[in-house]
Amino acid sequence: MFVGSIYTPWAIVAGTLPIAIALTVWFWPRRERAKSGLLGVGR
Repeated sequence: MFVGSIYTPWAIVAGTLPIAIALTVWFWPRRERAKSGLLGVGR
């Protein structure tokens, strides 16, 4: 997206959605971690 934005500002518009989806999938908590908590300590 950065390289494309040098040539056209539409690269930012076109690249925002795929990057948002990728970051959401990357940082979405997995079921095991969501149940056990951040440090792995169960309730």
